[in-house]
Parts: sequence; C-alpha cells; structure tokens
Amino acid sequence: MDGNTQKKAGKEGTAKRPPTTPNKSETKKVKTGEMDTEPELSNTSLLMAIQASLQSLIERFDKQDKKLDDMTTIIKEHSESIAFNMTEIEECKKQTAEMKSAMAALTRENNELRERVKGVERYKRRWNLRINGLREREGENVRQDVINLLCRISPQLAPKMEEAVDTVHRLGRKFDNKPRQVIMQFVKRVDRDHVWRATNKHKICEELKIHFVEDMIKEDKLARDAVWPIIAKARKEGKKAGFKGPYAYLEGKRVTAAE
Repeated sequence: MDGNTQKKAGKEGTAKRPPTTPNKSETKKVKTGEMDTEPELSNTSLLMAIQASLQSLIERFDKQDKKLDDMTTIIKEHSESIAFNMTEIEECKKQTAEMKSAMAALTRENNELRERVKGVERYKRRWNLRINGLREREGENVRQDVINLLCRISPQLAPKMEEAVDTVHRLGRKFDNKPRQVIMQFVKRVDRDHVWRATNKHKICEELKIHFVEDMIKEDKLARDAVWPIIAKARKEGKKAGFKGPYAYLEGKRVTAAE
C-alpha cells in the first residue's frame, strides 16, 4: 500500500470506531459527587433561613421590648398623674366639704337675718292702718279727709286726732276707675288700736263701702290670703275665727292653709 492508501485507510478506521462510553466506576463517581453536593447546599440554605428567621424574631422581640419599655414609661407617667389627680381630688373634696359647711352656716345666718328684718318690719307696721275703697278726688287733701273720717268713726279721739295721726298718703299708681289704697301712720299704737277696733262693722264704713285693714308685710299677707277661705267658712258656721298678726285662729286654735 502506498502512503495515500494508508492515510485513507487510517481515516476510515478512525471514523468507524464507536465512541467511548464512561465505565461504571466513573458514572458512580459523578453521581456520588452530585449527591454529596446537593445535601450540602440544602443544609446551608436551611441554616441561612433559620438564621434569618432568628434574626427577624430577635428584631421583633427588640421592637416588642421597646414597645414594652415605652408602655411601661407611659403607665408610670399615668400612674404618677393619677396619683397627683387623686391628691388634688381629695383636696377638692376637703375644700368642698368646708365650703358646704360654710354655706350652711351662711344660709342659717341669712335666714335668721331675714326673720329679724321681717320682725322689725312687722313691728314698724303696727302703727299703721290701711283703707280700701275710699273715694279719690282730684286735688284732694287726703290727710284732712282721713282725719275727718276718723273723727266720725271714733269721736272719743276727735279732739286730739290731728296730733294722733302722723302721715297719710295713697299707694301705687293712679287709675281712673279704681281708688288707690290709703295708708296712715299713728303717733301712738294705743290710738291706732282704738281706731282699728272702732272700724269693725261701723255703719259709716258700710255706708261709704270702705274697710280698714292692717298694714302687713308681703309674706304675712300671702299667708292670710291662703288661709282666708277656712276662716270665712268658719265664720259662716258661727264659729269664732279670726287673725292675730299673720296667723289665723279657729276656736282658739291656730290653723294653716294645709288644714
């Protein structure tokens, strides 16, 4: 064979040779390497995941601890504030109790002063009498008209009536169709009481359609007005009933509007 023939034969021989395959030992080695690498990678990833979870938990715990510290601080501040407020409340309660006690004392004192003022006012009015229904004239001299009237009612006092009667005037605003009430003040209570008794059912009072009344404070007048129906009914029944100051008496017994 020549050289070209040999080269060609060599190429043909080379092309026809089947490819070599790895033997079993090599295959097993590769697989063993793969199996050894995969668990190692899995364990690393798992460890990293666990570390990450632990770190996350630690951070969460740190945050919770911070929140707890903040809450503890807030609770402490609130507790101090509550304790301060409780102290203030107790002080306010103490002051309120003292003020209530002082107010009660002032109320009692005020009521006592009111009653004293009423007593003084009642006492002053014992020198007074009032006349309802006395005709009113334009340009009248009401004091002289009243003195003349009193002389007719009580002739015994006529000689000294000018000195017995102090002041006389009408009360309230003037109305065209209704005479204003007249109030008079006596110098002596004895003269006032004498005239007061003389006016009771006097014929001149009936003729002139006038009647004399006591001068009372507002509270006493309201009390009398409230009990008047009881007194009026008792008088119609023939019972002994009347007033003494602001109080009403029936058969010698004091009565009130509630009865």
